[in-house]
Amino acid sequence: FVPLIYKANIDGFALNRVTGLSNDQIVTSFTTICQYLSIFHHGPLQVPYFTLSKHALIHFADVRKVMIVLQLYLPIGAVLAFFLIQKAIKEREVSYLKLTAIISALILIFFGFVGLSDFSSAFTMMHQLLFHNNYWLMDPLVDPVINIFPEEFFKLCLIAILIIIIVI
Repeated sequence: FVPLIYKANIDGFALNRVTGLSNDQIVTSFTTICQYLSIFHHGPLQVPYFTLSKHALIHFADVRKVMIVLQLYLPIGAVLAFFLIQKAIKEREVSYLKLTAIISALILIFFGFVGLSDFSSAFTMMHQLLFHNNYWLMDPLVDPVINIFPEEFFKLCLIAILIIIIVI
């Protein structure tokens, strides 16, 4: 869903004006970074239309580590959950499912409230928790690539994630 959200909002984010690039150039750069974050990507990050500083490269490498953990966790967690739920149903021990639903709802409400009430602060806090340096604080004059990632894009991603969790 990320490319759909991104492409649908390029004009709304005024990325052409901010970056001086065409929609196609912006999407190409964005897609290159998304591919780099994939567990299947091999090689260094080279973003068309942008030169990245050493700190930007380190930050994107740090983001890639987080994304790889998530890409591994999701399928492993899903398979493990499937077998544990199947076993619980077979043994007619499903009371934990109610507790799991309540805990999941509370987590959803918490992150939804925190993320949507003051997204900028939540976004900053998330970076401070996940990254052990300040390289995520990119200067657009040094690393203009940051301009293709407006904070509003990440807020829309959060909303999409919350909606998907609710549907699931």
